[in-house]
Amino acid sequence: MSLMHGAGWMLNTFKVFYGFPDCLGPWFFNHLTSAEEFSFDPQESAPLGDAGQRHAFDISLRKANMPRLRKLSLGNIYLCLELKDFLLRHLDTCKDLDGVEGMSWSELFCALADKSPTRLTCFSLHWDDDQEDLLDLDDDMGDPMLAAQVRRKLAMESDAMAFPFGYCDVSEKYGNATHDWEANRAAFVQGDDYRSYQDLMAIVESNATGNH
Repeated sequence: MSLMHGAGWMLNTFKVFYGFPDCLGPWFFNHLTSAEEFSFDPQESAPLGDAGQRHAFDISLRKANMPRLRKLSLGNIYLCLELKDFLLRHLDTCKDLDGVEGMSWSELFCALADKSPTRLTCFSLHWDDDQEDLLDLDDDMGDPMLAAQVRRKLAMESDAMAFPFGYCDVSEKYGNATHDWEANRAAFVQGDDYRSYQDLMAIVESNATGNH
């Protein structure tokens, strides 16, 4: 279910919603000290995380401490410092991180890899858009030189990945998030996101196979 106004306004634009995310910590998240699995998805009508975008709300995980956490699944959370700090606090126990969509992907991946998490054996990301949708090379409004660079990179590195949602625009009026395709293309050409993802996955795969 998506809590969206019939005319198109997302839940995150309504004043009645403004104070609600701040209550999730004191009411719920801060008390999950015995939780081994944690799954949270506020849905696309009200994504959380303050990355400096319009209609930004904290996730309410700043004081959450789950010392037994082994599996984490998050959806519709913006890449932000609060998310990074929460993940870093729980890398010593967490074995399975599953993410569904201010900070780049590379900054997050590098921060996780720098901790050399020995218990993390599964890390996965899921999104609805395929590579073609994320890069949108038929965009008439895009920079043709940048599009040409993307095509050259795809021809030379067929396994290279583009990452969504870290680079997006949030409508001031409606509150919905849309891709910033130009930023997606620029980040893809730069390659830092994919390189840092490969570094993190090398650690994860080594942990999973026991080849330390």
